[in-house]
Amino acid sequence: MYDYFYVSREVEPLRQASAAAAEQLASAMASLAAAQAKLKGVTDKLAALNAQFEEMNAKKQALEADVELTNLKLERADKLLSGLGGERARWRETVSHLRELERTITGNVLV
Repeated sequence: MYDYFYVSREVEPLRQASAAAAEQLASAMASLAAAQAKLKGVTDKLAALNAQFEEMNAKKQALEADVELTNLKLERADKLLSGLGGERARWRETVSHLRELERTITGNVLV
């Protein structure tokens, strides 16, 4: 019993310190869990924003390709119209010639 008293006297403060450390550990673990939950929320939000960014970036690239194709089509249409500008004069001459033939067709048939 004499030894138990001295051992108990030295062990009891260690038990109390261990209990206090366990309480601090539990408090720290609770804070860690809260911080991890907050981090998970932020990470999920970041992942959603990254996905949205990638989607919008793909849409932007598609629109840029569409704009480039449209500009190319406009260039080609402009070249076609400028090329057909000379055809207009030729068609006017043809129309006036055909009108002259239409006017004189009756006489030509009789001859």
